[in-house]
Amino acid sequence: MMDFNVIIKLYHLIKKQSKLNKEYGMIFVYNSDKTVRDKEHLSECVLPAEKNMIESSFRKVFEYVYTIDGEESFINKIESIRKKHKYVLVYSMAQNIDGIGRRCLIPLLCDYYNLINISADFMASTFSDNKLLMFNILSQNLAKYFPITKYHVEKNDFEEICKMLSNGKWVIKPNDESASIGVHVIDFSAKSKQEIEDYIHRYQNKYPIFSIQKFIDGQEVAVPLLKFNEEYYCPGISEVIFHNQQNYLDYDTVMLEGYSFKEYEGELKEQLIDVSIEVAKSLNFEGISRIDFRISNNQIYIEDIGANPTISETNGVNMIFCDKLSAESSCVYELLIYVKLIGLGLFIPSFNQSK
Repeated sequence: MMDFNVIIKLYHLIKKQSKLNKEYGMIFVYNSDKTVRDKEHLSECVLPAEKNMIESSFRKVFEYVYTIDGEESFINKIESIRKKHKYVLVYSMAQNIDGIGRRCLIPLLCDYYNLINISADFMASTFSDNKLLMFNILSQNLAKYFPITKYHVEKNDFEEICKMLSNGKWVIKPNDESASIGVHVIDFSAKSKQEIEDYIHRYQNKYPIFSIQKFIDGQEVAVPLLKFNEEYYCPGISEVIFHNQQNYLDYDTVMLEGYSFKEYEGELKEQLIDVSIEVAKSLNFEGISRIDFRISNNQIYIEDIGANPTISETNGVNMIFCDKLSAESSCVYELLIYVKLIGLGLFIPSFNQSK
């Protein structure tokens, strides 16, 4: 585990810098409720307060900031913005297609047009939209950290699935959704084989590939990581505090913000960080990523993985960075920018500068 004081020192240096001049332009791409594709995905759109907060964070670093609502508008404006600046940086929260690859268009366009993407790159975005792919990669070396998990595809055996589900609570979640869309926790033990089969058929009609995972009734924590100079740094771990009795994040809980965060300081902290770094290395995550766990009976279980997690003001990732850096909510965006510029050789930090 790397010493986070390296990042604290870097942030203090960043705060001494003047705004980047006209050579640099910053684009923030998002989906408002006008360009999000359907009501079910409203929890993933960016509301005005969040948009303004992110835009103001970028304006602390850049003289020129562009906020663009939706992928189509981004495509239409790329050429005109490129002509104005030598370097164009992009941070994307946009997505407007279904299924695997739905976050990949902006990273792919950044590669094509030689723009500087400070969000998850194309491959990480692909992983993030395909839980089955990540599971297959990670279970080779990290299988013991996953709950009992089975991915349901067309050829799966209903006999085996029905027998498995007859015992206790299980989490059903789509392969390529986030923000807890489609996540259900169900106790199948009192249901007949026919009822289980009917449920699975109905679910698969909506989500062709999905996972069935043993529900771990315990603490839920999130481990954020920042990659800098080929090393991963963790500011701390946030623990979810549920404001209801169900103890898991379903769509309604996320949409209504029925939860909050506190810092986790339990005895499994170092193990959680070490396993998270193994995950990030295996998937070659850049920038800021986040690995979610459940903790039960002194065991940790990987619950979800985000290559491009939400880092805005009300999120646990932002909270942890702000606490450790004694900074405002803009700090995570400032770090993302300069970590990328340093990696490209466009900014060479001198940690020996006099104050």
